[in-house]
Amino acid sequence: MSQHERKRQEKSYTIHPVWKWVLFAAVVIYCGITILTQQVKINEQKAMTEELSAREQELEERIETLESELAYMDTDEYVERTARDRLGMVKEDEIIFREEEKES
Repeated sequence: MSQHERKRQEKSYTIHPVWKWVLFAAVVIYCGITILTQQVKINEQKAMTEELSAREQELEERIETLESELAYMDTDEYVERTARDRLGMVKEDEIIFREEEKES
């Protein structure tokens, strides 16, 4: 092998130091962008989790309210009040006083 061919082979296997730094910088920039993108996604997921937790709490409170109303509807007091208000019913020994309507 001639000296010229050896130099050409040696030269083809070496990377210029500037290109090493360019490649390194490109990898670092890629990693940085990937990390920032993932951090944004993580923050969005945390916000969604907090929103869903708040909604869950609201729904649990609503369920408790509805269960309380349902328990009240099973009482005699509710039945009596509904009969009076909606149906106009009265007990046997009650006297009803009605206000006369004034004509305009």
